[in-house]
Amino acid sequence: MKNSGTVVNQQITNIDNRVNTVESKINTVQSQVSTLTERADKTDARIQTVEQSVQSVDSKVTKVDACVTNVETKISTIDTNVSNLGKEVKVNTEILTSHTTAANNRFASIESNINTLDQRVGSVETGISSVNQRVSNLDSRINKVGAGAAALAALHPVSGDGTKFGVAAGVGIYNGQKAVAIGGSYNPNDMTTISVGGAVGNGENMINAGVSVKVGAGNAMSKAQMNSQIRTLQAENNALKAKDATQDTQLQELHAEIAALKASMTK
Repeated sequence: MKNSGTVVNQQITNIDNRVNTVESKINTVQSQVSTLTERADKTDARIQTVEQSVQSVDSKVTKVDACVTNVETKISTIDTNVSNLGKEVKVNTEILTSHTTAANNRFASIESNINTLDQRVGSVETGISSVNQRVSNLDSRINKVGAGAAALAALHPVSGDGTKFGVAAGVGIYNGQKAVAIGGSYNPNDMTTISVGGAVGNGENMINAGVSVKVGAGNAMSKAQMNSQIRTLQAENNALKAKDATQDTQLQELHAEIAALKASMTK
């Protein structure tokens, strides 16, 4: 029985120990629970703060949602406007493309016309250059012709004293150009003169010919007859002069004889 009591006591001791252990654990748990309670209280306070923050955030989110809704509405309006604008841009682009094509065609036509005009202007310039050259050549020829005409104008037929032929020469100067002319004349009779002349020396050779005829009654005696009569009269005049000289000599001889007679009579 003694052993049974010991065993029981031992078991009771074990139970007490276990109870103590349990109580210790309970105390520990209670301490932990107390700590957890404090932490829970703190957490509740923090949760309340967070909830307040969340409420504030919710309010701000609500405002943001309203703003977003407003923005979405505006974006929808913008999308509509952009869509309409895109349609207008498409139409305007098509119109602009059409106008651009027409303008390009007009520019091409204008460019072609300008090229044609350039060609015509070039042709006109070439023609003007040719005309200027021809005018310059014509000016030179006119100057040469003027010099030749002046030289021919210096030729004058000569009619003289029974001669039938005459020769004339002349020089002409006009605007820096020079020419020499040589001519001749023929008088078949006293009433007619035939003349021929030519100008040379500047590349523009010139020839002239002319006939001059006296008109009217004129003198009945021709120049040849007049010249013949003049020569006859000159011969007669010379004979008379010789006769006068002979008579003068004879008179001087008579005067000398008379003077000699007077001198002999006074002795």
